[in-house]
Amino acid sequence: MGETERLCPYCRQSMSPSSSIVVCPTCGASHHAGCWQANHGCTTFGCGGKAAALSGAQSAPAASTASAPPTPPPASSASVPGERPRKAWALATIAAALVIATAIGLGRSRHPGLQQTVATATPQATPSTHVSVPSTGVLTQDAAGTAATTQVAAPITNDEVRQFIERWHSAWSARDLAAYRDCYDAHRFVGRNYSSHQGYRSMGYVAWMEDKEAKFARAGSLTVEIGEPSITANGGRATAEFHQRYTSSSYHDEGSKVLTLVKISGRIRIIGEDFRPNG
Repeated sequence: MGETERLCPYCRQSMSPSSSIVVCPTCGASHHAGCWQANHGCTTFGCGGKAAALSGAQSAPAASTASAPPTPPPASSASVPGERPRKAWALATIAAALVIATAIGLGRSRHPGLQQTVATATPQATPSTHVSVPSTGVLTQDAAGTAATTQVAAPITNDEVRQFIERWHSAWSARDLAAYRDCYDAHRFVGRNYSSHQGYRSMGYVAWMEDKEAKFARAGSLTVEIGEPSITANGGRATAEFHQRYTSSSYHDEGSKVLTLVKISGRIRIIGEDFRPNG
């Protein structure tokens, strides 16, 4: 390849005999004088040469470099001074970021308890939907059922339980379905009913109320008698067991009734009901 076809390793453009040229004394690579100055030395990878300038295609006195202004390379993306160093810097930055990210990932996998020390935002806590009934209180949900709010209820007293059973008994005896429903927790109630025709049946709130509404409609005369309850209270929860005798125009039974009660927002509700007939 002739000298007129030599390419500058910085801008990749040809170096004509009239160009101002700098030859690296370390590796011998020729550059446009302007490219040599823009890169502050040799652009050959691994070479750190920073040498005197030569003019023309052959070696010439160093002073001749200053006598002839450098011919700027043709305008192109590759001839912009500093473009390649900026690209190299950007690639080095990306590589460093990948190394750091990999190191962080390995540290977390080896040490699950390691906390992140740099954060750009505080994560929002995910609402809990867990609901439980501790002995000292009750956890309830909001209307949407998406967030649990702790409400520590005052302990249920025996007098409160007796007053509640009287209200429940009056609503049942009067066949007041609205007042009867108000005595139950619509979300957690599970009851076990018994009849001589169908035996034992477990039902949720909706099925229980539908069954009770049908019985109210066909009962004719109806009498419900209950005995003195035996009460066991533990914080916001209580059970009450008593003797029950039920009589209507078409049906009669008697046995032991057990109610499971909780106190929610200051009001007692039934969450469980079980009837065991005598014999």
